[in-house]
Amino acid sequence: MKHFISCLLLCGYYTLGSVCENITVNINGPDQIVIGQNVSLNCTVNIDVDVKFDWKVPNEQQLQNGRVVENHFVKNLENLTVSVIIIQNVTAADEGEYICNVTLTDSVHKNYTLKIFDKPDYMHNPYMFIFICCAMLITAFYTMSFFNLKRILYMCITQFRIDSERNSRIEEQLDLLPDVKIFEFSKLQLKLGKELGLGKFGVVCKAEAIGMINNVTTTTVCVKMAKSNTDQKHINAIRSELDIMIHIGMHLNIVNLLGAYTGSINKKLMMITEYCCFGNIHYYLSSQRSSFISQINPNGDLDFNIHTSSRNPYSSNNAENKHFIEKHDEDSIQIIDENEYLMPGETKWYLNYRGDFEECNYKPSCTYDLVCWSYQIAQGLEYIASKRVFNLNLTTKNILLTEGNIVKICDFEFLKMNSHDENYQILSTSDLPKKWLAIESLRDRVYLTQSHIWTYGIVLWEIFSLGATPYPNIRVKDLLNALVKGYRMEQPLFANKRIFQIMFKCWETDPSKRPSFKNITHSLESLLKHITISI
Repeated sequence: MKHFISCLLLCGYYTLGSVCENITVNINGPDQIVIGQNVSLNCTVNIDVDVKFDWKVPNEQQLQNGRVVENHFVKNLENLTVSVIIIQNVTAADEGEYICNVTLTDSVHKNYTLKIFDKPDYMHNPYMFIFICCAMLITAFYTMSFFNLKRILYMCITQFRIDSERNSRIEEQLDLLPDVKIFEFSKLQLKLGKELGLGKFGVVCKAEAIGMINNVTTTTVCVKMAKSNTDQKHINAIRSELDIMIHIGMHLNIVNLLGAYTGSINKKLMMITEYCCFGNIHYYLSSQRSSFISQINPNGDLDFNIHTSSRNPYSSNNAENKHFIEKHDEDSIQIIDENEYLMPGETKWYLNYRGDFEECNYKPSCTYDLVCWSYQIAQGLEYIASKRVFNLNLTTKNILLTEGNIVKICDFEFLKMNSHDENYQILSTSDLPKKWLAIESLRDRVYLTQSHIWTYGIVLWEIFSLGATPYPNIRVKDLLNALVKGYRMEQPLFANKRIFQIMFKCWETDPSKRPSFKNITHSLESLLKHITISI
């Protein structure tokens, strides 16, 4: 069953002080919707001030059962403010008007309505509705491929079974997850492009997928696959990653699964995901050190009006900054051990996944971007946590940047499901990035829900140091002893006191005293709402 969407676009004016600016609000969604899909609706405003979004959906039960996920204040470099809702597993009951109410600072309200064409009157007769649905399913059996029909039906059946097992580990749920073959995508419709990364057991390529979205469109994707003649252990790891991605579902700030090829399960398993043209933010930030625009004014306040001149010490020639650069770069390059990021023998694709800057709308980054990314990462991690999943390998090298200034968490091979006692027992830390682990994980080999908060604080430090190595003067073998004695990293160069306070609270020794992701997103959102902020 397909639903056709039309969009009503209205324009208005708002007054901020003595300045009058033209504003435009857009609601964008797919042209055609098929039952069982996940649908994203974007409400975009071409202003960069305090804006409040309020979505109205036709069925309040969509919010109650968690099938509608909202993301607010996702901003990009073009001074746009975007609110996104994702409707998961669309059904016929989701048809109706979706209204995005935008409230500006001067209390002017504009409603922008996304309309789905009404059904004919006879559709309101429940018996006629059932008869027509059955007829359409029978017709679909002959007109659709067996794969598409199986995918829709199987997802509906398995979702109930997975929900009933929420308190068990993900490893115990794999037999309840949908068969990977329901995401099967023909290898003949994939045109592999250049290699993005290469590891001991795996390779990741850019590719073009024909008919991924519909029967005509060509979509740029990322394909992760095992090398030929690899061992079964790595094949099983990729299969496990596929299963976990199916369990997690879709979110704006994670790299979403689009399909899989399992035609030769022993050696040619392929995982097809979203493509992020800028690559990982670690390399992206490191490459921008000379052009980065610091928006921290001489008083230590955030001032997002700073655009034209950079107070970036990397581009300064004074002796003090030159000494910092030399020391900083030496710490970043020489002390870092690549094995701190990887499992033995694990693919290193995300380490050199550097993207195609020339194919995207490349612009120098600024402090505003760092805050925006931090906010999005917190939202993504909050969503993953809601699925009762841990990410044991969260670093900036596993966070990708794509167009629209959107960041996405990747590398789901290291995800683990927490059990009903809210912790995950780590058998060994030798395979994990130790400098990102919480103190209780290093000391007691346990990973709590709050351990994710500690790791997020380390990622913040990486971001606001433009890709420096955490604990640059401490070796891994001495780290736990230093943390137990109370050592914590100092404020990174490109953060002010207010930002540093957010990350420092993540490193509380007592896990119960660390902030929640909800509190963190609230703090970062308050930074994004204001043009100039005083500490």
